[in-house]
Amino acid sequence: MISHKTIGLKLCSWNANGILNKISEFKIFVEKYSPDLLLIQETHLRPHHNINIPYYNCYRNDRIGDGRAGSRTLILTKKNVSHYNIPTPTLNHIEATVVVITPQNLNPISVISVYVPPSSDERLFTLDLENLLQTNSNCVIFGDFNATHNMWNCLNNSIRGCQLKTFVDTLDLSIAFPDTPTRYGYRSANTLDFAIINNFHFPYNINSLAELSSDHNPVILNFSLLPPIHHDNARAVTTCWSAFKNNLKNNIKILDFQGIKNPTVLEEKIEFFTAAVRSAHQFASKPIANTKHAFTPNYIRNLIRDKNRAKKQFNNTLNPAHKQNYYRLQEEKELKKISQQNWNNKLESLNTRDNSLWQCQKFLRKKRSNIPSL
Repeated sequence: MISHKTIGLKLCSWNANGILNKISEFKIFVEKYSPDLLLIQETHLRPHHNINIPYYNCYRNDRIGDGRAGSRTLILTKKNVSHYNIPTPTLNHIEATVVVITPQNLNPISVISVYVPPSSDERLFTLDLENLLQTNSNCVIFGDFNATHNMWNCLNNSIRGCQLKTFVDTLDLSIAFPDTPTRYGYRSANTLDFAIINNFHFPYNINSLAELSSDHNPVILNFSLLPPIHHDNARAVTTCWSAFKNNLKNNIKILDFQGIKNPTVLEEKIEFFTAAVRSAHQFASKPIANTKHAFTPNYIRNLIRDKNRAKKQFNNTLNPAHKQNYYRLQEEKELKKISQQNWNNKLESLNTRDNSLWQCQKFLRKKRSNIPSL
């Protein structure tokens, strides 16, 4: 739960393929797993249909008009989760319902139940996804995309899947998908239900559950909202304690701890205080710069010096002997070994606290233009 305490966020997405005739087993499922938000696709509901799940608020986009009820989406949100519903943007190719949750000490997060019908345009549907991403800087779009690609463990790459992968790569989004298929058909199994995550960098796990009577499995996505605790080196960060005190003073009020009458309320207040202390410490702390440099043995320095000298002599004289000597030193095994060791050490030192991990992956993923030959 994420009311005034900020520990985790559990989302569950399910393509019900008509929820009215499955409501009894669905209520048992909700009671068993108790997710914070339930995102349902293909509800087949009309406005006069009533869906009542205890302890949850329901936000729906139903089909209005004559004929079959059609697909449509809804979101069930726990009543103790701080949130609000916003109107769904104008969409031309997909269906969606949007809820914005507002956990304490975190930025608001848009959670969107999305359904991409098989009949939708296989290339233009990403325009609607762009509109949904505009609802908030932190966004989780979760549901049935009807798109297959090897990237999320499908056997083939459909046109819609390739278009979605290009869209995700272009905007530097993340895709969270389970290890096992989510939709089972006649002699087929594919992963159609997954989540697109934008600017929400928290650890998560995602699983497809073999429950409920639909051709799609429910998929549960768990986020851990606790800030990471550094155990390797107690002096890896430095803290400005005056900023810590001011931040804690602004977020904690004595009045918040009045009215404790039972153990449940006491436990909630303790967790609330713990989350506020963690957030204040994270706000007032910054990584300590690593001033230690890797030690290079003298014999390696001598090899590097000799290699550079041979290269310079060849460039100045164009003597084939100097060229041969330079190439021999360039292929020296000890130089390659120390270079590989330095790279391994750099990879092991990467972490998210000082942004070194993101800077490294940004450099590696950056597209570089080919330099034409002279």
